[in-house]
Amino acid sequence: MKLVLVFPPLAEPAQPYSALPSLTAYLKERGWRDVRQMDVNIEFVRHILTREQLERALARIEEQLAQMDEQGSAGSGGIGDVEKAADEYGALVNATMRAPFVVEGIRSAVEELQNPGSFKDIERLNRNKRLVQEALQIFSAATFPLRMSYAHTPGPVFARPTELRKWAVDVLRNPFCRFFLEDTLPRLRSPAPDIVGISITYYSQLLPAVTLATLIKQNLEGVRIVFGGNVVSVWYDTLETCPEIFDWCDYLVPFEGESSLHGLLKALDGGQPLAGVPNLVYPREGIIHKNPVIIEDMDALPTPDYGGLPLDRYLAQAPVFLLFTSRGCYWSRCLFCSVSAAMRRGYRMRSPQKIHRDIVNISEKYNGRYIAFGDDCVSPATLKDLVSILKEKGPEIYWQCEVRFEEAFTPGLLAGMKQTGCLNLIFGLESYSPRVLNLMRKGVHQDQVERILEDCRRSGIAFNLQFFFGFPGESEAEARITADFIKKQAHGAATFSFGTFELLRGSEVEKNPGKFHIRAVDRSVGPLAVAYDYTPASGHAKGIKDGLMDELYGDIKYPYAGLSITAHTLLFLHLAGTDAMGTFYEKRDPIPGGIENLNMNLMERRLERPEMQTVGSFAHLPHNLVAGAANPGTHENENNEKNEEGNEKENEQGKEHLLLYDYRTDRLVEISPVVVWILKGLDGTTTPSQLIARLEEETGAVLDGREVVHGALKELYKRGMCR
Repeated sequence: MKLVLVFPPLAEPAQPYSALPSLTAYLKERGWRDVRQMDVNIEFVRHILTREQLERALARIEEQLAQMDEQGSAGSGGIGDVEKAADEYGALVNATMRAPFVVEGIRSAVEELQNPGSFKDIERLNRNKRLVQEALQIFSAATFPLRMSYAHTPGPVFARPTELRKWAVDVLRNPFCRFFLEDTLPRLRSPAPDIVGISITYYSQLLPAVTLATLIKQNLEGVRIVFGGNVVSVWYDTLETCPEIFDWCDYLVPFEGESSLHGLLKALDGGQPLAGVPNLVYPREGIIHKNPVIIEDMDALPTPDYGGLPLDRYLAQAPVFLLFTSRGCYWSRCLFCSVSAAMRRGYRMRSPQKIHRDIVNISEKYNGRYIAFGDDCVSPATLKDLVSILKEKGPEIYWQCEVRFEEAFTPGLLAGMKQTGCLNLIFGLESYSPRVLNLMRKGVHQDQVERILEDCRRSGIAFNLQFFFGFPGESEAEARITADFIKKQAHGAATFSFGTFELLRGSEVEKNPGKFHIRAVDRSVGPLAVAYDYTPASGHAKGIKDGLMDELYGDIKYPYAGLSITAHTLLFLHLAGTDAMGTFYEKRDPIPGGIENLNMNLMERRLERPEMQTVGSFAHLPHNLVAGAANPGTHENENNEKNEEGNEKENEQGKEHLLLYDYRTDRLVEISPVVVWILKGLDGTTTPSQLIARLEEETGAVLDGREVVHGALKELYKRGMCR
């Protein structure tokens, strides 16, 4: 039996994931030699992050803008249609304005992310990762409303089979279709497999997985398809309500896949019944069969086999290998969590000796020096034993892992972890309010938190604090407690990651919403959803998340560097050092020359327009990009009129909107034609007054509204868009 295991887009392209290597090692150990693994994710990402593909996306963006302008669709239709059209128009304008810089820089950015120098300089890392993110924003605009991102929940939410089926065959909107047809399918044919296993670890991989499965069914006759992974595990309890899944695949393997895939290969190879294959789900005569579920013996599993993966293609200067010390979560009591659905059947540990053997194997076979332990949380007992072995036997590695706040993390243990290469610890804090922590059943106390973080700082270990706003019952005041604590900790080698509470399928909150200040749960979104919308009780903190987010990120100088829990964080900490991460929180550039310059007459100063600015003319004002900001170069009464009557009145009058985008400050504002003309002449030797005099001399007309021009320049100066 020939088996190909596929990891589809979209996921973070900085490192190989462990799902396929774990299955490959297990199957090969049991005699299945004809097993190939294909990381289609990294191949797709490398394919689209090119000048050619960006220019193709921009051509589509220009067509969409022209069509929306012609139809006036940015302001037509019902309320929902208007909002959607405004969002799309804003995405198109955003992509258009930043495109020249992204197209020019993307090749260098991809190359730089494989260069150690990029991880020794936070400014350089920030620049390169920003270009990659902005390239994805451009593709997202071209495929709207599909968002091309590594997030677990891209848009739209493909919770209904009908919508997913429609997108899977839409060659124009679905960017995966062309790539799979031109790249993935030809590689699958050589040689053609008997079975293709597709791992759906993240929700962002669902559309690509179904697209690939559809194309395989159409083009590779007789190939059986297996879906597995965490998302499939989330669906397990309600699979009977969605038989359409088996239009795309022949079998599902929820939870752990090692013994299940081995059993499936044996059954198909020998013509044996499927009833004996553990964990397998399959349809027969209109009935969905679920075989008995088993859990794996962690110590019986081999070291993941990363052979055959393109280790030189990932966007990092060296591969960071994923290993596991356990499956499941040893705490497993947090009420908001469904645990990793694939592992919720029971917590098991791997012996420290086996973990050490894994590390040695990775070090010897792949020259692997960087290890990320992918557990939900690694126990202090395991770390204590592992530190002891590493001290005695080596090898020299650099590693990070996720842990809980436990008293067992003593200064001595942390010092030993640092000595053996631990550079970063990821803590699931969730909240700093004692009452909210109790509501969550988190089992964390404030005195533990502060003491452990201080000991991490003393030992030289960086840390990341993960939390979210809006747990049912959390008040705005309690959310503020958490935000204030994060601001207090946000210095030195410390990072944070946060979002908004999600009602996850399978969590205690989802099962018993009435106990958690939730009035209603909307489960009608569709059978493929992994989270549900809900109606909270009054006083809920979810609504203030955006304001707190802006506040927390306000002092981050390099927001695109992405230093938190990623493979890039581990590399940066090793190559640049924990002290270098302190620059992450340096204040952003102040107003050139000081705030006192704003009280001076800028019309008589020799101003200069910075490089890397674009000006564009658009039929509609993308309010979602410039809302709330003064529009330099327009009259105050015009601004008020726009705020009161909206953009539709202006568009009816045929007004074009001139937008200035500054790449360095990442700011977009509306300006007047006169201000555009003046900016073009600002070269550091000429004042705005001299430029206006020149314009009056050339046109023979006296320019009205010099005070408006001065006001516009003042606003631009404050934003750093002229200097």
